[in-house]
Amino acid sequence: MIEEERISRIDIESRKISSVGGVRVGDTEEAVKKAFPGKVNEQVHPYIGKDGKYLIVKTKPGFGYIFETEKGKITSFRSGRFDSVQYIEGCN
Repeated sequence: MIEEERISRIDIESRKISSVGGVRVGDTEEAVKKAFPGKVNEQVHPYIGKDGKYLIVKTKPGFGYIFETEKGKITSFRSGRFDSVQYIEGCN
């Protein structure tokens, strides 16, 4: 995602790319909690309800991740400016 002529967010749907903590698509929710101890806030996934979660991580002021899960497994994640990663819809 580009905002004000700068990259503000990157969305990952491939297992080939990992987060700073080494978390990849297909890993468990526990992997996120282990990689970012004490920094993970959970929310119900807005589209799939109780079968999914948003695992929200603030990494440093103004930046973070949202890991999307379904049935305990990461299906995608996004990283960047915290305001930008909070947008439910991305750019296609």
